[in-house]
Amino acid sequence: MSFNVIFKTEAEAEFNEAIAWYDLQTDGVGQRFAREVNSTLFEAAKDRERFPFAGPTTQKIKMLDWPYSIYFTLLEDSAQLIVVSVFHGARNPAELRRRLK
Repeated sequence: MSFNVIFKTEAEAEFNEAIAWYDLQTDGVGQRFAREVNSTLFEAAKDRERFPFAGPTTQKIKMLDWPYSIYFTLLEDSAQLIVVSVFHGARNPAELRRRLK
């Protein structure tokens, strides 16, 4: 089954900020990060049972080679994968907890 990926507003801002930051460091790295996020989301949709729950309906994927975790909700009945956060590991977890309620 294929899923339509939808970023919540805050998650989309986090994602775009990370891409921009990485591209400022080294040209092209932001696009590599974006491809890795997309690949990770594909894995989430394909095999969601592999990923632990971080909230009542939200699951977590720790990205390999990047200091980010992706928090998502998979709605099978509407074929949607909702990205709740693209969260840097050094950020204050209280912000994340607020969104996972």
